Amino acid sequence: MTEDEMERICAGLTTKSEKIRRLGAAGVSKGDIARYLGVRYQFVYNVLKVADQPLALDQSLPTAQVESQSVAEVLTIAEAKRRLAITFGVDPSAIRITVEG
Repeated sequence: MTEDEMERICAGLTTKSEKIRRLGAAGVSKGDIARYLGVRYQFVYNVLKVADQPLALDQSLPTAQVESQSVAEVLTIAEAKRRLAITFGVDPSAIRITVEG
């Protein structure tokens, strides 16, 4: 992937961790991400490793965040796809959500 393509993917992001997660989701190698951002490979590895870990069942949102959400703010599949598309810089039609259970 070219540097111009990586800049396009990272447009609007402010932190290196956000850029790492976005580039990782786009399939850019850890080494290429590290070189592009001027950081160590280990930093990229750690950010992507944490991003891949599911939230443990005993972890929850801080109380202030939970209280600010109302019952009317139900997250639909369509809204989740829209938000994920914005996060990863892709068209919502490219987002697939799988529910297992």
